[in-house]
Amino acid sequence: MPNCWPLSSDRRRNCIPEGKVRVTAFRNAVSAAVASALVFAAPAHADLRLLPGQVIMLGPVAGTGTATGDYGIGATDLCEFMEFPSRLLQVCGDSFAGQGVGFGGWYSPIALHVDPDSIDAPDGIRITGVTGTSTRLLADPTPTGSSQLPAGIVSINRENYMLVTTTQNLRPASSRLVKADAAKDNWPTVAGSERPADFAAGGQSQISGYYDPIPTLDSDRGWVYIVADNFDRTAPVTLYRVAPQNFTDRSAWQGWSAVDGWGADPTPLWPDRVGELSVRQIDGKTVLSYFNAGTGNMEVRVAADPTQLGAAPVTTVVVGSPWPDRPEDLPAPQDNRLAQPYGGYISPASTLDELRVFVSQWNTTPRGGTPYRVIQYAVHPFTADS
Repeated sequence: MPNCWPLSSDRRRNCIPEGKVRVTAFRNAVSAAVASALVFAAPAHADLRLLPGQVIMLGPVAGTGTATGDYGIGATDLCEFMEFPSRLLQVCGDSFAGQGVGFGGWYSPIALHVDPDSIDAPDGIRITGVTGTSTRLLADPTPTGSSQLPAGIVSINRENYMLVTTTQNLRPASSRLVKADAAKDNWPTVAGSERPADFAAGGQSQISGYYDPIPTLDSDRGWVYIVADNFDRTAPVTLYRVAPQNFTDRSAWQGWSAVDGWGADPTPLWPDRVGELSVRQIDGKTVLSYFNAGTGNMEVRVAADPTQLGAAPVTTVVVGSPWPDRPEDLPAPQDNRLAQPYGGYISPASTLDELRVFVSQWNTTPRGGTPYRVIQYAVHPFTADS
């Protein structure tokens, strides 16, 4: 595990100290009584009817102070959705048995089992189990001194692939694709998919993508569209496409250039440095949620197609803000300020007038470690037609 404790507030989210998982003064700071007090009473918004640009916080759904503690996961982050015909999962990053970072057993990554009937529930999703605590979620063991972290999911006809980035001191060392299985653990690495961190000029260690099956002149099975950046938040977003049958061959991904079109070295969709990102096709539109590494905000863009994301209007979902006196406290549901947000994964229950976005929060201040959780927001994003 990497030797990078403690983190300053502008560092990346996932970092575990060397040696045994650390049990700090947090043991006394977060007792069972306090943990119960951290549970946020989500407002009952059965029919939100949000105006363009409006954001509502629905409340924490995973990690500190939530019901995931009933399944041995007291603290977690990320939690990107993965859909199968038989099961709905959320794949999360560094996770702990206790109520904060460094408290209790450490697992990474894990997969939470989500009750599909709760996906659009006004009081948040319901978790029914977890994979990756008693046994490994990934077949390949974590190298000594490193972490293996989820870095993007792509679903093609309900077959799910996840990019896993191996990091050292939070800097990407390599990335590879794994093939997910809803029914079991030990997800295998896709042969030939591993790449060093500097592959594609360092801009392919974090991805998100979707499959659009509409045929085109140059692909009768449509395309998988992939947005990509650097896991360490030092690069802007670039765009690739690949025929679905060739997705696992990363050398077949075609970059998009604003000058030369497809099949060229990719150019940034816009100049900002970006961190975590999540893209989906919703009602024929390309919807991208992401962490803006320059402002510290969570943002969303909606475009007619992925090549137009750079020109799309920006909706701010969460404004990065200072910590309150009590870090576990959250603002009113209509107040979209939040300390140290990141992640921003789009729920499959989303529509263009009500995106459900799952934002992570981790307190890395000197007396921090908690909260370490995932919070659900609903937002009506601006579009070109708004």
